[in-house]
Amino acid sequence: LRYLLALHALFMAEPKLCLSGKNHHYFVECLMPHLLYDHADAQSSKAGATEEARREAKKGQAEKLTLVLSIISSNMAVIDVLGDHVCLTLTNNLQKLIAP
Repeated sequence: LRYLLALHALFMAEPKLCLSGKNHHYFVECLMPHLLYDHADAQSSKAGATEEARREAKKGQAEKLTLVLSIISSNMAVIDVLGDHVCLTLTNNLQKLIAP
């Protein structure tokens, strides 16, 4: 989480840092898998956990998701246009996140 927070801080301070050489979608492509959250796996691994532990785990996931979305947003603000493949994958991941 601290690495995502550091990236978030850098990209909020200077969004042009998102641009990585020839592949302007680099950070979006790298962070897209972090948008996916396996609810079944999370529940089974936390079956014996206390309510407070479950709440903390959900809070951590929410913070991670917020940071990932902010970094992706910073990248999109700089490049304006996403490639077709990146856009399709990002759309699919967000749809899975919204309607599991």
